[in-house]
Amino acid sequence: MSNDTPISGIYVILNVKTGKVYIGQTQDFRRRWHKHKTYLKGGYHENRHLQHAWNRYGADAFRFQKLEYCAIEQLDEREQHFLDIYMAKGMCYNIAKDVQASGRGLIRSEETRRKLSEAVMGKNNPNFGKPKSEETRRKMSDAQKGRILSDDHVRKLSEAARKRPPASEETRRKLSEAGKGKIQSEETCRKKSEQRKGVIFSEEHKRKLSEGAKRRYAKARKLSEDE
Repeated sequence: MSNDTPISGIYVILNVKTGKVYIGQTQDFRRRWHKHKTYLKGGYHENRHLQHAWNRYGADAFRFQKLEYCAIEQLDEREQHFLDIYMAKGMCYNIAKDVQASGRGLIRSEETRRKLSEAVMGKNNPNFGKPKSEETRRKMSDAQKGRILSDDHVRKLSEAARKRPPASEETRRKLSEAGKGKIQSEETCRKKSEQRKGVIFSEEHKRKLSEGAKRRYAKARKLSEDE
């Protein structure tokens, strides 16, 4: 088996100076340890006890060790086994006693959420901030063409749109001002037209679009007659 092949199992992050451990499960030991170190070095690990110990004792005091290899479907069971042992000894950095609720009860500050977001989307993303080439954009556009939107998908999109809070008067004013006098080039219009081509709507979605257009027309006509 190649050394690069991900293997699932249970691990601990051991504080060699105190003997306390953080217990976790993973499907890729190397990537999981790299993620832990990134968060700990950045000072925004979600486990505040482990982060505090890292800050106090330093990186050299911690070791990443594999406890056991096991099948993916056994990960929860085996992690719970070791968690119960170390929790009983009072030698565990883990906060939750139940692996099924390991993330519950953690309240992340705005600063922590910002750093986590940057870690995923920014600093640790090699493509962050790099402009996409024409070839990449073309492939992304081609991937969208021919896509059939199911009735369920359309319904979920509609529900999500309705749940969004209404824009404030100030926001609507700025959007209106930003759109005034904006003339799209022929090339821009052509590209937008090409992007829309190939998107196949269901009969139900086309019916809803037609009804929406009729309602807008009727409303505009009534306003015109009232004037």
